[in-house]
Amino acid sequence: MGIRVGDLRNWDRFIAQMKINFDLKKQIVELYHHPFELKFDEIVESYRVFQDRIGPFIIDTSEYLFRAVRQGKKLLFEGAQGTFLDVDHGTYPFVTSSNTIAGSACTGAGVGPTLINHVIGIVKAYTTRVGNGPFPRNRTMKPGRPSDHSGASSARPRAAATVRVVRQCSASQGGAA
Repeated sequence: MGIRVGDLRNWDRFIAQMKINFDLKKQIVELYHHPFELKFDEIVESYRVFQDRIGPFIIDTSEYLFRAVRQGKKLLFEGAQGTFLDVDHGTYPFVTSSNTIAGSACTGAGVGPTLINHVIGIVKAYTTRVGNGPFPRNRTMKPGRPSDHSGASSARPRAAATVRVVRQCSASQGGAA
């Protein structure tokens, strides 16, 4: 059973869900003859602090945004990561776990597509990945030159590919190229 941030709004239900998860994880760990040293009460207390801090900010986003539009307010959605990291339309398996294309703003924010009037896309003419693997590449980028990249955490060189990037981004994002 999954636990989501919104579950913090009903503390008793949250604790019940967490207890089910805790007991299940304990069984799995002990099945492999490892000590299970976590204490349920300590975990609950840490989440109580968390709930006190962020609880006032947990809302029904769909309703909040829909109400804002009805009041004449304008909305701006910003996406991250880009076309080729999209789990469905990207360079699978070298993708993230979610949808990153413009149309996903609707599902991510919980609004209908009629609330989006314009999409502005910023495209670089190549895509990159850190690490090894069968990523289609034209060259390996070496850090240090102004146009080259390296991994943000690992500083490993990135592989770069320019295969139909602008055309594919335009098609999947709904732009005009």
